[in-house]
Amino acid sequence: LVAVGDDPSDVVVSVLRASEASDGNLVTVYWGEPVSAEAAASARDRVLSEFPETEVELVRGGQPNYHYIVSVE
Repeated sequence: LVAVGDDPSDVVVSVLRASEASDGNLVTVYWGEPVSAEAAASARDRVLSEFPETEVELVRGGQPNYHYIVSVE
């Protein structure tokens, strides 16, 4: 377990910090059923503001139990 919190987008940013995501990485954020399209876009924007040189893809994953699944390349 790397991060916990009440705000899923805060947790995404914390996980990316812990994974040492850096400029030039590709981050793919798969958003699940508990998340609206607007909230997913907000999470993407938050990642971009924290990691401005990182490429971020947002994909509707549709997973029923997880807000986000994040991949870093």
